[in-house]
Order: sequence, then structure tokens, then C-alpha cells
Amino acid sequence: MSGPTRALAFTVMWAALAQSAANGADPPENGGFHSGKGFRQALDRTISATWEQVDLRTITRRIEETRQIALLVDRRLDPSRPVKFAAHDVRLGELLERLASERDAEAIVVGNTVYLGPKLATEKLRTLIALRTQEFERLKSARRSGLSPSDLRWDDLTTPSELLSRLSQRDRVRIEGGDQVPHDLWAAATLPDVNVIEALSLILIQFDLTFHWTDGGSGVEIEPAPEKVVIERHHAVRKGTLAKKGAHIALLEEVKERYPGLPARLAAEGIEVGGTVEQHEEIERFLGRGEPGLKSPDRAGSKTASKEKKARKESEIRYTLRMQDKPLGSLLKTLERPEHGDWKFEYRNDELQRAGIRLDQRITFDVREVAIAELLKKALDQAGLQFEIQDRVVRLSPKSTGNTPD
Repeated sequence: MSGPTRALAFTVMWAALAQSAANGADPPENGGFHSGKGFRQALDRTISATWEQVDLRTITRRIEETRQIALLVDRRLDPSRPVKFAAHDVRLGELLERLASERDAEAIVVGNTVYLGPKLATEKLRTLIALRTQEFERLKSARRSGLSPSDLRWDDLTTPSELLSRLSQRDRVRIEGGDQVPHDLWAAATLPDVNVIEALSLILIQFDLTFHWTDGGSGVEIEPAPEKVVIERHHAVRKGTLAKKGAHIALLEEVKERYPGLPARLAAEGIEVGGTVEQHEEIERFLGRGEPGLKSPDRAGSKTASKEKKARKESEIRYTLRMQDKPLGSLLKTLERPEHGDWKFEYRNDELQRAGIRLDQRITFDVREVAIAELLKKALDQAGLQFEIQDRVVRLSPKSTGNTPD
């Protein structure tokens, strides 16, 4: 592709970039990549871009250069395949998610890195990291400094085996089972402020591998990643409306209805649920305790929710969405995600059941650039529901009753 043609094909709207840079996160230290609060702020800044027949590697490196955000593209995503993509005035985090979806992949946050990978990897990765972290912390002999993070950088044509060897020396961890990692040549990348669990997991997941701890946390052994990965966590009954007799049972029923198939049982002051990290975060948002914004695996002192995202007014958000014969519940779950508004839906199951309304009712609608109220009216009218919006909470009730939930 010639220079002028390529310049035309790869267009970033620099006015939008300059404005977001002026009002955005502080420049990263030492001219490197953002981490911590700056990383979260950078993901929340808006970006406008148009790419026409530009390969994925060029796009990701350009984003890294202009936004100082570390991106890691899974080895299974062909970086040389051209992309046709356009986005206007969207959050960088949302743009990366949409860019990944063009390859039938997903973009998730691990530490201070955005990982773009196939769904079979992204649906396991953060839960695997949480499990390995939990196991490490339970080891009586685990070193206090064992999870101290630092940057991990490598050049073009570095092999995964070389990275494992480097991690072994950096973190003084003996790594066994490295023969399961095939020979490969990777493009240059940086993982900013990454601990050994995150780094190992990001490398191994690209071969559908994980590891378990040995020798009290001083060694690891590589092994195949299980087909299904879950972690068990406790969710306490929230104060206020559910803090009454039978609250534990009510909460259990709510979770089972919203997340069918998740193993859940009653426990002291709440319920125990086995699920992925993402599912646990959804439950916490449903309970009104989850932090908005992109989430990363649990790390000591990592409380970097974006206050700016939480403060956005609903009138500023516009939705373009099409659903064809999809369950109503799937729309609610979509809108509960931070990148789609972080809405919280409240309703009474008994009231809906008496009205013959179910969350698995199928709905069809198509809206473009509309506010949340118009989107909900289009969707909920079909289900016989009315709604009331207060802050980030949407209260649902059957049209026939004319009442909103208590």
C-alpha cells in the first residue's frame, strides 16, 4: 500500500485525541505505559478512529503509541489480517472491545494490560488468575514479596520459553513442565507492573495452559487449563430492602433466576456462589456494591474505579442496539455492564409472575442513537412492563398494576 493511500486508510481524528489528552490521565512515568489509576482513566477517554484495510498489529501499536496503553494480542489472532473499522467519540475500552469482536474475540483487562484473545481464553483467564492468587495466599510458606509486580518487556522474535525462563529468574520461581509450551516467535510487547501470576497466565493461556503451585509457593508446574473454570465466593445480604426475614432465601432465588446454571447455596449472612470472576462482579453490581468501570483481577490496594464513568448522566449516553428474538433478560444483563451504562434493575419476582411476565420472554427491536428511556420503552413495552429511572437504578413493574416496586 502506498504512503498517501495508507495515510488515508489509517485515519485517527487528532482533534479528538488532542482534546482527550489535554483532559485525560496524567502522562505515565518514565514515558512508558499507564498503570493503576492512570490506566483506568486512559481507558475511559474517548477516541474517534477510522481504519480501512489496516492490519491489527499496526492498529494496536498505534493505539499503544498515542494512548500509552499496553495491549497484548493473543498468538491465535492473525495480526496481519486487514481490518475495516470505524468508531466515533467512544471510550477507548469500548473501542477495543468492538475491535476484538471483529475477530470473534474479546478484550479484557488483566492488571495494567488489555488482552485481546479468543473467547475460549478470555472466559477463563481472569478466573484462573483469581484461583492461582487465592491458592498462593493460602500457602503458609508463601513469600510476602512473591507477588510484587514489575514491568515485563520483550523484543520481536522472543520465544515463550525465553519468557518463562526470564520470569523464573525475576521472581525466583522454579517452573516445571515447560516442554508443554510449543516453540513460537512473538512480536514485541510490554506488560506494565505485572506480577508473576498475571504474567504466567497471560503467556500460558495462549496455549490453553495454566499452572499449579508447588513447594509452598516457590515453584509452579504447568498443566492444561480445565474446560470450565469457577471460583467460589460469598455474597452477603445487602442492607436495607433485603435486610429482613427470609432475605437469604430471597437473594438466592434472585441469583438463580438471573444467572441460571450457577451453583449457589445458602450460607451465613448471604449465599455462596460458584462462577467466573465476571459473574461474581455482575452479582455484586446487581446487589449495588460493584464498582463501575473495567475490572481487573483482585490485587492488594487495587481500588481504581473510574469516578468519571460513575458520574456520567444518563442523558449523555446514546444507544444503538438491535435485538432479534432475544430474551428480555439478556438485554438487562447487557445494560448492567459498565461499558453499557452500569444500570441496575430492580423488580419483584412475585409481582412479575402474577402478571405472567418472565425474563426469558423474547423481544425484538432496533434503535439508533437513543437515550436509555427510549430504548427501554421500545423493549419493555413488548413484555408488558413499565419502568421508573432514578440515578442508575431502573425499577420495573407490570403495566397492568401501575405500581413500581417498593
